[in-house]
Amino acid sequence: MKYLLVLVSLLALTTACQKENKNNFVELFADRQKADVQKCPFDMADDVLWAPKEFVADGDNFIFVEEKLDTLLCVYNAPTQSVRRILHRGQGPDEYVVLSSVVAASDGFYAMDFVSRKSNYFDYATLTPTKDSLYLSVADTLPVSFASIGDSVRIYEVGGRDLLFYMFENKRFVSAFGDLSPYYADAESASEGVMGNFVNSEKNKRLAWASFTSDLMEIYDYSAPGSVRRVAAHRGEALQTEDGVIMGDAFMSVISLAASDDYIYALYSGKSLMDVIRETPNMEMIQLAIRKCGYILVFDWDGNPVRCLTLDNDALYVSYDHKTGKLYCLCFDNDGNYVLRLIANI
Repeated sequence: MKYLLVLVSLLALTTACQKENKNNFVELFADRQKADVQKCPFDMADDVLWAPKEFVADGDNFIFVEEKLDTLLCVYNAPTQSVRRILHRGQGPDEYVVLSSVVAASDGFYAMDFVSRKSNYFDYATLTPTKDSLYLSVADTLPVSFASIGDSVRIYEVGGRDLLFYMFENKRFVSAFGDLSPYYADAESASEGVMGNFVNSEKNKRLAWASFTSDLMEIYDYSAPGSVRRVAAHRGEALQTEDGVIMGDAFMSVISLAASDDYIYALYSGKSLMDVIRETPNMEMIQLAIRKCGYILVFDWDGNPVRCLTLDNDALYVSYDHKTGKLYCLCFDNDGNYVLRLIANI
């Protein structure tokens, strides 16, 4: 859903001023090295994935969001190589309209529907949906995505507000944070255009957020839920907007985020939006072209740049598996099929 906003903005572009992104995130890193990309120890058949939007690696299981299919989720089990497709598109009791987020938890995962504002928990054994409470009042705000799910604390990313995140503890609202006003004159409009990716470390009680259409990343400490504080912020090339529409001199930034308890892994583009349009003659392929990234930027949870990993072949998504300690990326093989790869030097 969030990336649909980018596509709509692309179609609205007419003219743009071109400039070089001299102050991008790559320049923060003194340690730059080639990513050690390896094949996975399991072989996923070529026809398993059709058009994945994102994925979650969780031990033996890999959850792929495929929003263009009638079934929105594909659950792949590596040891058995089984493929289960669930969550039909629709407005019925067990159907979703727009799947906004998937979060692994225990022996299953949570999923949220952007349109109906409902969420469910699915256990891997049966993949039967169990109704989940959102904690949010529909009249109060519009939930967009899970930002964090813990034993007692939940954080949601929201849109159309001057603050990006709402925090609840033991089902009670305790804090809102993520102020965009230092960066954008109209924070509420900007929140619709700059919504990006976020990762969480329950061990560190920290959440990192990065925009996908400008070089902007922030890290928040929520160890005291009632007084969340920003501990780090990086800002490079600013997002250019006009009445909430992304302008053509914007640069694609962090397209996907993953994190361990030690590091944050940012899949980074740095490409000009207009260059992506010029290089993609088929407008239907632009949303995919936007996702192609050549760097994985590694930060610690204090926001310090650790290393920049360069990819020989562009990746589309990254996911860190907390059960195995492995970092996966989704990319294309030489035949144009979606494949999972391991990043060994993380």
